[in-house]
Amino acid sequence: MDHRSAVVITVAELMLKFRDTYRQDSATSETALIRFLSNVDLLVIDELGVQHNSNNERVMINRIIDERYTLEKPTGVITNLQSDELITTLGRAAVDRIMEDVKWVTFNWSSFRINKGTQPA
Repeated sequence: MDHRSAVVITVAELMLKFRDTYRQDSATSETALIRFLSNVDLLVIDELGVQHNSNNERVMINRIIDERYTLEKPTGVITNLQSDELITTLGRAAVDRIMEDVKWVTFNWSSFRINKGTQPA
């Protein structure tokens, strides 16, 4: 049996994990976290665009995307951003790396969460 690894993580969770590496008593370094996330077979970053858009967040996300691109590992992104907004958030280079050999999939139906409360039981 061929085993594969996958991580699905929100940007908020990712940034918390990075902040934890800066603690003096942290068991994991920033480098080790990036290495781990860069080496899983599939990484999906959820809620991209919800972050604070700080320079640190952008740098960390770009480091992971760049490393995964170099290692030829697929990286998925889940976002409510349009493609031009994603470029503004991540930068052209990171988006180009993510989009190479993939397809942009748009889900354009109404929100399940909004409609959930209006559905009959």
